[in-house]
Amino acid sequence: TPQYFVPPAGNVLQIALPLHPVTPEKLSVWRQQWQSKFFDMPKPRWAVMLGGSSGPFVFNPEKAIRLADWLNQSIQKTGGSVLVTNSPRTSSFSYQAFLNTLRVPCLPYHWTAGDPDNPYRGYLACADNLVITGESMSMLAEATATDTPIYIYDLSDCPEGLNIGCKPWWRYPHNFRYRPLVHRLAKYIAPQRMKRDVSRIQKQLVSTGRAAWVGQSGNNPVLTSGSDMQLVVKRVSLLMKVSTNTNQDS
Repeated sequence: TPQYFVPPAGNVLQIALPLHPVTPEKLSVWRQQWQSKFFDMPKPRWAVMLGGSSGPFVFNPEKAIRLADWLNQSIQKTGGSVLVTNSPRTSSFSYQAFLNTLRVPCLPYHWTAGDPDNPYRGYLACADNLVITGESMSMLAEATATDTPIYIYDLSDCPEGLNIGCKPWWRYPHNFRYRPLVHRLAKYIAPQRMKRDVSRIQKQLVSTGRAAWVGQSGNNPVLTSGSDMQLVVKRVSLLMKVSTNTNQDS
């Protein structure tokens, strides 16, 4: 996938997004299962999927408040409501800051391991707009399986789409924690094959029109981005066929 700096080669298959199990057929089933549970929430329904800190991306209360403020402004113009879920990586302080800042109708879910009533699939199937924190490649990939506008919330310190003042990285205290420091060090001294830049996937989705940045003006076009699953299955099947023929010949 694009976040890895792996050069083209005969034994490398480059795909646009991480593989995922979400299909139009599954979305249809989930929509039937969940739409009645969201009946009382005003439309348009904005499903917000919150991730957490990862490498250089730090999701702190300040960034949570900024996202909630943007949703308040957007929804107060058009009406609607928020369906939101956190994740195992979401800090409780950031999630609470987000919920405390919202001033629009909201249906929150607090992630619990193994909960059969987790509404994540229902959010994907029933939302009118999807808002995803950009550090989560899996959530972004699953969102593209829907025919729903996607907004990416850039968790970097100088976010795309939002007109805020940017400072050098060393002016942000959270960048001196272990993971951000290790990522920054690897960026400069590690060999190319060990580097990773997830913003390449975010920017690809925006440049192709499949997503827009949170804070970006104008309407977000909806372009269906199919999964690369069949491409991968075909490639693996070919490898298995070659391997089987080789074994038979020997």
